[in-house]
Amino acid sequence: MSPLLLRDRTRLSSTEFFSGLQWINGTPLIRHLEPYRQRLFEAALDALGSDGRPAYNLVLTGRAKKNWKSADLVLASLFALVANDSPGGNQCYLLANDEGQAADDLSLVKKLIAVTHCSPTVSRSSRRSSSAGTGAAS
Repeated sequence: MSPLLLRDRTRLSSTEFFSGLQWINGTPLIRHLEPYRQRLFEAALDALGSDGRPAYNLVLTGRAKKNWKSADLVLASLFALVANDSPGGNQCYLLANDEGQAADDLSLVKKLIAVTHCSPTVSRSSRRSSSAGTGAAS
C-alpha cells in the first residue's frame, strides 16, 4: 500500500500549519524552512495511507551537526499534536538522547508557542470558515 499525498482538504498540511507559526524572533516560521526541509516534512507528515490515516508513524532522517535536527523534531511534534484532530485525540511523544537535549527541546517548543500570536487550531478554523464563505471564526 503506497502512501497518497494529502487529498482530504479538511486536513491541514504541514506547509499550511507552519505558515501559521512564527519563529522565535517573531518572523514567519515558513521563511526559515529550507526547501529540502519542507520536502522532508511533506513526505513524512502529509502522506496518507489508502485508509486516510497518516502513512508513517516513524521517520528516520540523517543530517550533520547543527542542521536543524532538534528544531525539526519539535516542529514535527507540534504538527502531530495540534494540526489535525483525530477521533481518539492526539498523543505525541518527543524523545531526546539525554536530559539536556530534552530541556532544549522543551525550551524551544515553549518559545514557539509564546511567540505565535494565535493558536494553530484557531488559525485552521479561521481558514476553513473563510474558505467556506462564512467569514472569520470568532
